[in-house]
Amino acid sequence: MPLHIIKQSPFDSPSLAQCKLTLSAGDAILFIENGIYCLNHTDSELQKLAENYSLYILSPDAETRGISNFPDYVTAIDYEEFVKLTIEFSASISW
Repeated sequence: MPLHIIKQSPFDSPSLAQCKLTLSAGDAILFIENGIYCLNHTDSELQKLAENYSLYILSPDAETRGISNFPDYVTAIDYEEFVKLTIEFSASISW
């Protein structure tokens, strides 16, 4: 059960598409840094992902980028919760 960490913008990288190809039951996705922009760019796609996987957004990174409203299907977390997720999951994969 890895935690997939998306840190690149969907405008600059196919990281989310590549990540989706490797997802399996119990995985989760965390959006950080410029990966936050995936929330605006791929909303319907993320809603579908949220049906089977937990989705998280690093709140301080979103706020830095002027994003303060998050979809209901995404859980906003802080740095402390980020650390807890890395402990909870067996591995972390950065995209």
